[in-house]
Amino acid sequence: MKKILSQYKSLVFIVSACICLSSNASTYKSTDSHGNIIYSDTPSGNTGEIKLPARPSVNLFPAQKHKNIASKKPPKTDKITHHTYTSLKILQPQEDNSLRSNAGTVTVALQIEPKLHDGDMVSIKIDGLEITKVRKSTLTLNNINRGSHSLEAFIISPQGKMIKRSKAIRFHLHRQSALLKPSANKQ
Repeated sequence: MKKILSQYKSLVFIVSACICLSSNASTYKSTDSHGNIIYSDTPSGNTGEIKLPARPSVNLFPAQKHKNIASKKPPKTDKITHHTYTSLKILQPQEDNSLRSNAGTVTVALQIEPKLHDGDMVSIKIDGLEITKVRKSTLTLNNINRGSHSLEAFIISPQGKMIKRSKAIRFHLHRQSALLKPSANKQ
């Protein structure tokens, strides 16, 4: 990865240097003894200077806007206050629990203290990916892949900010492989 970045930086440097060096150069057109047209940056015996159209410029690093510190307004005092939660725990499934569900269903039970305030949501993540947002403390997740998973719960404010985070737990889901077909009854 470092080698690719190094090569990319080198390429950017070379292209930038070529653009800078050729930005003020004139272009000349001439014809050799065989009738071939030759373009060059240096004049020769039978050359004529060519006026090329202006190249568009690209600003790779746009100017940053600077804030005037002197005109900065004091913060508003009517900010939305977040409720405080004393506890957010995953009660079910328990840490390192093995579950069996061929449908891939997992029941999640949370302990939230105090109860969930109006507007706040619970976000459930499995293996770092948000699965759902709900307003309840017990829910069923469907079609979870078999294997070991980490599970976390978050309380999110109406503005989308995380208020409280549970401890991540690991659980193991066993379900029949999709490759196995039910055996036909032999009579």
